Amino acid sequence: MTTKKPPNKFLSAIEKDKFSKNGWLKIPKLITKKQVDSLKKTVDKFLSKIDKSYGKKNINFLVNVKNEQVVHSFHKISDSKIIKKFATQKKFFKITEKIIESKSKFRKCELFAKPSKIGIKSPPHQDNFYWCLKNGKSLTFWIALDKSNKRNGAMYYYNGSHKLGLVNHVASNIKGSSQTIKDKKKLKIFKKITPSLNVGDALVHDSHTIHGSTKNNSKKNRMGLTIQFQALKSRIDSKRQKIYLKSLNKQIKKRLDARI
Repeated sequence: MTTKKPPNKFLSAIEKDKFSKNGWLKIPKLITKKQVDSLKKTVDKFLSKIDKSYGKKNINFLVNVKNEQVVHSFHKISDSKIIKKFATQKKFFKITEKIIESKSKFRKCELFAKPSKIGIKSPPHQDNFYWCLKNGKSLTFWIALDKSNKRNGAMYYYNGSHKLGLVNHVASNIKGSSQTIKDKKKLKIFKKITPSLNVGDALVHDSHTIHGSTKNNSKKNRMGLTIQFQALKSRIDSKRQKIYLKSLNKQIKKRLDARI
């Protein structure tokens, strides 16, 4: 007599099927309001300790009308031990491994903030163009630390676009998101969806799902923390990475030269 395995309590079969079909999934209340408040305090404390000269060199900091340094995105947030401990909790691994059907490892965290009135757009792109992984078995959790909707620059997806595999990108010359899809005509066959999120809700998307976000012209901030995972045996494609870094470094130099 055989016994059935218990269902995965972190992700149902229906949710997995939705992810496979669409390339993304919304998970309501993935974390609690208390956890969100704790994360935001940790983020504020961590950023306050960053050397002020960092903002002069980093392309992901903005300056507002009061000439104050404002974070748009911060790619080193996983340097915070508290953030990294949060990001590597069991449930994130369980959901990831249910989806990619492989053992996984933590990649990194990134903070994406769209301050009210000045939050900039992120053009349509695929995460794995940045990551340069050979097998592409990887995904991103996007956790809402503020409410997120069309009015304040919520993330949008091209439904099912992960099925294209990796597509060509070109330099976007936009802070915080240096690449964008080269042939945007490819996107016309996919429905564009912008999920609304409450605080603590999350989105999880395949690294090949084409996504982006609009400017934040509202009076409400929109901050999200991403947590990224990849297959345990995944490896970097060094040739692709070299091409990407060449484009990135060229854009960084251009922006730094403009400040002189």
